[in-house]
Order: sequence, then C-alpha cells, then structure tokens
Amino acid sequence: MSLVRQQIMDAVKTRLQSITVANGYNFNLGNNIYEWRIRPLAMATLPALVYRDVETDIELIEAHRNRLNIEIEIISNSSIVDIRKMIADVYKAIGVDIQWGGLALNTYPRSDRIMREQEEQTITGAIINIIIEYRTKEWNPYQQL
Repeated sequence: MSLVRQQIMDAVKTRLQSITVANGYNFNLGNNIYEWRIRPLAMATLPALVYRDVETDIELIEAHRNRLNIEIEIISNSSIVDIRKMIADVYKAIGVDIQWGGLALNTYPRSDRIMREQEEQTITGAIINIIIEYRTKEWNPYQQL
C-alpha cells in the first residue's frame, strides 16, 4: 500500500524528468533532478532541479482535502533571461496534466521567485511553488478518494 502523497511526488519527479529539448522544451532540466537535495551541486551538473514537498494543509470536509505545497528549485549558472525560460519550461511541464493521472483534483501555481548569488561563481536560479490538491479518506493517507 502506497501513500497518496508519495505517489504524487513520484509523478512530479517523472514529469520534471520529461523537461528536455527532445520533448520540446528550451532546456534539458530533466537530466538532473533531485528530491530534497541539500548539498551543493557541482557546476558540471547544472542546470538542475530540486523538488520538495514542504507543507500540506489539510481540511476535513467529509474526507481530508489535502493541499500539498511543492517547491521546485532551479539551480543554474545561466543568464536571467534563460532562468525566465526555465521557469516557463517547468510551468509548461506541470500543465501537461494538472490532475497527475487521476491522483489529484487540481494543481495551482502559487508563486515563483528569481535569485542570484555571486561568490566564487555566479549561480542563478528560481523557486517555483505549486499546490497540488487531492483527497484522501478521513485519517487514512493511503486511501485516495
């Protein structure tokens, strides 16, 4: 028996892995995908995506309505213009199926923020926040409704 939340996170990983030039996107972001990575990435692995399920809001309405907040971080050494295109690539991929193959009721964009650090090497990136809404049986996160 698998947690519905884990099934959704697995679907997010698969979707992010599809972001390649061969699939019609601007960048090969799907080549370097990490879940909850904390350690710094080597420059040779950039651009990369790190995704995290950071929070779930749960509301009880005959069942648990879960609003899973997912943070997708783009890490690159590209220009800000390219970062904007990478953000667009991520949104485009998410929009392919906002119900995640029937696992979710809907997906909502929440925000995105561009960042730039300059220490020894310039690192640019962005954080995209989305919310995936799904239902589970009351007090049973294994049973999807």
